[in-house]
Amino acid sequence: YVDLGVLSLTNTDLPKKVTYKKRKEDKEKENKREIAILKGRKYEDYLNSLYWQLFKDRILKNHNYTCSMCNSREDVDVYHINKKLGRESEEDVIVLCSKCFPKYSSE
Repeated sequence: YVDLGVLSLTNTDLPKKVTYKKRKEDKEKENKREIAILKGRKYEDYLNSLYWQLFKDRILKNHNYTCSMCNSREDVDVYHINKKLGRESEEDVIVLCSKCFPKYSSE
């Protein structure tokens, strides 16, 4: 059919893949949705979430897996200073070892 001129093979015959950049309002809606999902859940559920695990791994890596108080590398974990669950920044958490955590939490 192409040879007879019935069909043509031009660029318009092929579907185009179009991607759109997310709008600011879309990001805000997405953040609200994530926060709504977190509401009504227990703190332990949040600590088991994939988001927290990825965030925690990044913080530990950035701090070279060392305690912020004594520079120990044994039994370190990330603890919340401000509980902005799902919206934490590096300033909202601290890396502490199991020996320093009781000292820090009692201050």
